[in-house]
Amino acid sequence: MKLGSAIPWALLLSTGEAGPDECGRVIKDTSGSISNTDRQKNLCTWTILMKPDQKVRMAIPYLNLACGKEYVEVFDGLLSGPSYGKLCAGAAIVFLSTSNTMTIKYNRISGNSSSPFLIYFYGSSPGSEY
Repeated sequence: MKLGSAIPWALLLSTGEAGPDECGRVIKDTSGSISNTDRQKNLCTWTILMKPDQKVRMAIPYLNLACGKEYVEVFDGLLSGPSYGKLCAGAAIVFLSTSNTMTIKYNRISGNSSSPFLIYFYGSSPGSEY
């Protein structure tokens, strides 16, 4: 079953008019960015949902989180899908989904301060390199 047609109703119903950085948001924009503006939250997830014929291309220009205390995890699809790994540091990090969905999870150990990050995303059509 293609992931684009398997989005649970509860996930679709949670789509709101909130800003793109709000935790738990399903983002249906064709391009944009995500940052951790709500630094009070220890756990945040964002699900990026493109048109059925597109894939999600995600880029993290620079990541410098407190390794061992916080990380960003990128999933190919929903949270139940395969993980690209837990990231806390790096530069020029790029991922391409295998479907029209990608999920980003930010996790921080309670009591530790939050480090800023910025993630860019856009829809990539089949056959396009960029």
